[in-house]
Amino acid sequence: MADISIEKIIIESLALTKDGVGIFNRDDRLIYCNDAIGRLFGMSAEEALNKSFSELSADCFNSPRGINIEFTTLEAWLSHASAKRRSCPFRTFEVDTQEGKWFLVTEQIVHNDYLYMYITDITEKKANERALQLMSEQFQKLATIDSLTGIYNRRYFYEKANAEFNRSSRKNKIFSIMFFDLDNFKHINDKFGHAAGDAVLKCFAVNVQTHLRNYDTFARVGGEEFAILLPNTEKDNACVIAERIRASIEALMIPFEKESLKITVSVGVVENLIDIKSIDQIMNNADKRLYQAKSNGRNQVC
Repeated sequence: MADISIEKIIIESLALTKDGVGIFNRDDRLIYCNDAIGRLFGMSAEEALNKSFSELSADCFNSPRGINIEFTTLEAWLSHASAKRRSCPFRTFEVDTQEGKWFLVTEQIVHNDYLYMYITDITEKKANERALQLMSEQFQKLATIDSLTGIYNRRYFYEKANAEFNRSSRKNKIFSIMFFDLDNFKHINDKFGHAAGDAVLKCFAVNVQTHLRNYDTFARVGGEEFAILLPNTEKDNACVIAERIRASIEALMIPFEKESLKITVSVGVVENLIDIKSIDQIMNNADKRLYQAKSNGRNQVC
């Protein structure tokens, strides 16, 4: 029996592998490929063979199969891709297909400007990465968000406030902090139950957010205590915002079962001053102003 040639064995082996192998000649025409390479371009190996890279790209661009080309025109895609092909002797990158598959692509220049392409299906790996990312985002959310009101929690607020203090100290910028406490909140819990208290807290949080800028930080820092960090805001302007919030809360009617609940809020406002050495000093000052507002009769800004 005649020995089977090594070349034939290699070609038959490449045809069976799940990984893709292809060779483009100097004119960027596909002169060899197995079925996996064909599927990358949304066709069989026989259909892909002898087509140029431009023709393969056009087939993908004009059909719902093959490489996902997110360009408005084919010309823009070819210009983008051609600038990278053969730009270096060896490169790897990831591509996705319109069928939802992901591939790791390796391109290597061989034998006087022939281009060897090798692809590996990494769809499962990408799915696992996405699942881990979503899990990480969920953990991050749990670590920074108050589960009842959906706003930030105490831990996140203090991290942001400390970062803002350091930034402002370096750049000599001003910022203000507000502390809020819902007046007589215990009375609502005692009279109507904790479900009513939860409804009040959630409604309060929703209302306050309508008065804030997208770069302010609003957090629940205690049971019925809240805080707002206002970057680049002097105390006088912060007091205007605080009074607007106070008046809005006073006018609020919160539906709960057959009741309409009313609440008021006391507010302490401070700004960072030159002689303040730590964020804890600012927090303590805000707490003192809040206590003063409550001692003076509640439902006011101090």
